[in-house]
Parts: sequence; structure tokens; C-alpha cells
Amino acid sequence: MSDTDKQSALLPDVREIKILEPLNWLKLGWADLWKIPSQALTYGVILALISGGLALGLLFSGAASWIMVLAGGFLFIAPMMAPRTVATAISAIT
Repeated sequence: MSDTDKQSALLPDVREIKILEPLNWLKLGWADLWKIPSQALTYGVILALISGGLALGLLFSGAASWIMVLAGGFLFIAPMMAPRTVATAISAIT
């Protein structure tokens, strides 16, 4: 077995997507948002208020350098804070 055969055996299959496919994903996400707008928008507003409050607190306390760390953390934490919203969206889709 050659080195390239060994390497290709270790790599997963890669699915090719069309260049405009991400736009279709955004369109589907937008449609999902409007299936349960009150719950989704309430979650978004609450999360924006919390993150804005924390960012302002860091800014006025002299720890402004932590704002980008906070923003990066919210990218990972925010989806975990919304299991009820996600479950409702999934049930509305199916």
C-alpha cells in the first residue's frame, strides 16, 4: 500500500457544496425564525442585553481588552443556552 493510499484511508470523505449553498442555509434559517418569532426574538433580545451589559461593565471597569474574549465565548455559549428554542424550532419544522 502506497503512502497516498494510507493517507486517503485516514481522511474522511468531503462533501462538495455549491458556491451559493450557504445562502440557501441562511434562507432556511430565516424561514425557521419566523415559524416561532416571539420565542426566537425574545431569546435574541435577552442574550443581546446580557452581552451588552457585560461588555459595558468591562469597558467602564477598565478591562476593555476582555470584550473580544467575551464575544468569542458567546459564540460557543449562546447555542448551549437555547435548548428550548432549538427544540421548538425543530418541532415546528417537522
